[in-house]
Amino acid sequence: APGCSTCPAGAVCPAPGLPAPQYCAAGEYNPDIGSQTEGSCRPCESGAFQTATGATACDACPPGTFSAAKGSTACTACKAGGYCEAGAVAPTLCAAGSYSAATGNAEQANCTTCPAGSFCMAGASAALPCPSGRYQNANLAVMTSEDDCIECPEGSFCSTGAAQPTE
Repeated sequence: APGCSTCPAGAVCPAPGLPAPQYCAAGEYNPDIGSQTEGSCRPCESGAFQTATGATACDACPPGTFSAAKGSTACTACKAGGYCEAGAVAPTLCAAGSYSAATGNAEQANCTTCPAGSFCMAGASAALPCPSGRYQNANLAVMTSEDDCIECPEGSFCSTGAAQPTE
């Protein structure tokens, strides 16, 4: 109609004669102009977020964060024991034999190999020491439980977290 404007991107105009467009809420977006249905505002996909109203796109979660839910208005810091690349929908666990004590890790390189005398399960936030009576003298990626630590030889002593038996 004369004097009317086309509904802008980032909004919907579900009825004629509205005094103003209805802007998409935070966590939603609409890249199209002229939208007339309320369903035109779409939730941001998992791994993305939007803090502003009236958005035409969502932003990918930055490295070190993730967003599991659709329609997010913020991303969550990656948990210890894993890492999150840009656009992550969930943390990726550090592999068995490595760990990460810090939160907000952005890449696998931030997972540290378990040191001698310890073991690490997948997603570990700390290296666990081999129990008393067992040892481990190498940094091995296959060390996932205390059963992977080597039994102390007869006539030797192995304290908790031992890298070598004591004769």
